[in-house]
Amino acid sequence: SCNSASHVLCTWDALLQLGRPGEDAVFDLLPHASLPQRIEALRLIGTSRPTNARRAAAVASWLEDNHWEVQRTAAEALGSMGKFAKPHAAEIVGLQRHRDRSVSRVARVALRRVHGQGLTGLAQYGVAT
Repeated sequence: SCNSASHVLCTWDALLQLGRPGEDAVFDLLPHASLPQRIEALRLIGTSRPTNARRAAAVASWLEDNHWEVQRTAAEALGSMGKFAKPHAAEIVGLQRHRDRSVSRVARVALRRVHGQGLTGLAQYGVAT
């Protein structure tokens, strides 16, 4: 159930369930959200289903945000999007050498999740397996 503290996220969750028109609305609103709302929205997009290439691309666009926590959450979300995040693996690699250890650690985990249980193919991104 939604409480007053999370009413924005509940609204965005409902919009995501509407498919493309709802996703477009969320993606348009996200840049105008507060930092905590952006972080929670990225987490929500990463965990809500169905996952699709459009959602993965929208989340990947936040990997270059100026705030480390947004970058970390975007990488985490992509890590839960499986095959849809594969086109963005090279972008995740850029976070492996991030000055914040939690971001670089999440980036490594996300890359492994995107490529499934087997680590085959990660070497092409410079990931030690």
